[in-house]
Amino acid sequence: AKAYCNTPVVPWLHRHVTQSAVVLFITHRLFDGVIAEALCDADDDKVCTGVTNAGDMFWALLVMVFALSFAAYGVINSNFVTARLFGLLAVDAKKEEDAHDQARRGSQDV
Repeated sequence: AKAYCNTPVVPWLHRHVTQSAVVLFITHRLFDGVIAEALCDADDDKVCTGVTNAGDMFWALLVMVFALSFAAYGVINSNFVTARLFGLLAVDAKKEEDAHDQARRGSQDV
């Protein structure tokens, strides 16, 4: 159990899942209100004339917010500068291995 509990089994998948969840958490509130307004299509009296069924609104919001948030994750992660601004780490296995080796060498110097 120690081999599976102390380290991720698939490091690149673990990194994508955790980092995309952070971006989803940050961006979902931005998209939620805008999409709800667009789907509701309220008129001047603030009466919803678009999607009026709560179940339909829930599923439409869920799918669209997930899609837009993961698209935002892809855009953010596509550029080194924006990835660093959001605190995202490189997902490339070679870069990860180099960073791990560098950290190990740094701890041996102390």
